[in-house]
Amino acid sequence: MHRLGPPTQHWTVDDWKHVAWSDESRFQLYRAGGRVRVWRKLHDSMDPTCQQGTVQSGGASVMVCGLCSWGEMGPLIRLETALTGDRYVTIQYDHLHPFMSIVHSDGFGQFQQDNAAPHTSRFATEWLQEYISGIRHFHRPSKSPDMNIIEHIWYALQRTVQKRSPPPLTSMDL
Repeated sequence: MHRLGPPTQHWTVDDWKHVAWSDESRFQLYRAGGRVRVWRKLHDSMDPTCQQGTVQSGGASVMVCGLCSWGEMGPLIRLETALTGDRYVTIQYDHLHPFMSIVHSDGFGQFQQDNAAPHTSRFATEWLQEYISGIRHFHRPSKSPDMNIIEHIWYALQRTVQKRSPPPLTSMDL
């Protein structure tokens, strides 16, 4: 926890239980730009089971926003349009506030968000300060995805999507 600094370096497990984690992720029909490792025998390089086709830009995709806490999963929100500060505020109003008031009704909950541009836009920042004053913000360092437990959920969900049989063919299937 060195990168977080003094405020959290001595936190207990109970302290971490009060953090609500949020993030966005994109799920694509086909993996794009990533390396796929295949274990094969020396002479099986042309075997169709060792090959994977590609589609430019990964084909169709779905962008989602999620929220979770120690023992609770929040809603998974499909983002139909690009995430802007205005759209982010709408999501916070519709989903964050109800989640926090139910899951962290004791008043000890802290909301964590990364430093993505929609989260830190002037509109979103002012709105969170004014309308969600009862919720404390957990400030985390820039570019530290290892600090967000929801990244592990995205990974597990991505693996589940990739293993589906038959595989998803459209963004609605995702």
